Amino acid sequence: MASTGINWANFVVNNDGIKDFRELIKLETLEGGDFNQFHTFNPNTHSGDKLDGIGAFAEVGLAGGTSCAPTFNSSQAASVEKTWVLGEWEVPEKICYKDLDTTAARYGLNPGTEIADLTGTVIADILSPLMTDALKRMFWRLAWFGDTAAANIAGGGVITAGKNANLFTTCDGFFKKLAALIAADPLRNTDIAANAQATYALQNSAFTDGIAVIDAMIYSAPIKLRNAANKFILCTQSVADAYEKQLTGTGTVYTQIQWETGMNGMQFFKRKGVDIYPIPLWDAYIQEYENNGTKWNNPHRAVFTTKENLNFAAPNSELVTTLQVWFSADDQDTKMLARDKFGVLILDDTLFQYAV
Repeated sequence: MASTGINWANFVVNNDGIKDFRELIKLETLEGGDFNQFHTFNPNTHSGDKLDGIGAFAEVGLAGGTSCAPTFNSSQAASVEKTWVLGEWEVPEKICYKDLDTTAARYGLNPGTEIADLTGTVIADILSPLMTDALKRMFWRLAWFGDTAAANIAGGGVITAGKNANLFTTCDGFFKKLAALIAADPLRNTDIAANAQATYALQNSAFTDGIAVIDAMIYSAPIKLRNAANKFILCTQSVADAYEKQLTGTGTVYTQIQWETGMNGMQFFKRKGVDIYPIPLWDAYIQEYENNGTKWNNPHRAVFTTKENLNFAAPNSELVTTLQVWFSADDQDTKMLARDKFGVLILDDTLFQYAV
């Protein structure tokens, strides 16, 4: 079994090859963006704990004056209570120096007896930020694509053949929860007809109504959401692309998206007062992990809601627990381990509009 880390075999082993690994140029990778910008963290939370919310007070002010003694009511404010269910995730990885000694990585190994110990080496220095980036992607994956019943296509699920369905089974994510909610209340769904097309090509070419989809989402959303202070739309890059392509069509007033850049570097655009953020990482996960060989599973998706409605929790005061790195003298492997629990909840089951 190959070791955790970089495919060092791709690098030439000779005097002209790589010796200073800090000079390695990082390839372009997709990041989901600032997770905390769009989701509300509930720290120190355990399965069975409650998430409570309170809404507007009931309407008051009945017609009076018909008697000296009024009839007293017992009006109440709207409230909701959800129960947390957290699943456990773990990242157990190991590196055997034997897998590196015949590659360019030999230049980063310790000499002599300490050759197997990678802690404190330049190799460990390179891997640490890469692992951090992988953990950030993991939370986007679990939060949105999580499904405790995830299975490969042959097993009746939507996970691409040959891909590990256990990457998704820690908890039920927002997409699964939203699918259940729109099944119960179809008014919360805005249809994207191109998703139902039979091939990759048709799913892309048939998506010609990007403006109409986004407008329908906004106009069909609950009035309390349209007036919420922290509202936004998260969408696949494909939705933003379809919107932009339609803007460039004949007869449209504006010919391109007016992109803006937020303080965290994420790009967004506005439509009817709503900030819209493409999340290309969603497209990447759908194309790689929800692909039946002919078409993708709902490649075009958009969610209109608020940060306060998208909740996530962990048992600690911070989302990412400690990443342990140590050298095991008994088996001569360098090992890494991180583990914790994680779950998500939608606080208000009516405060969203889901286009799919």
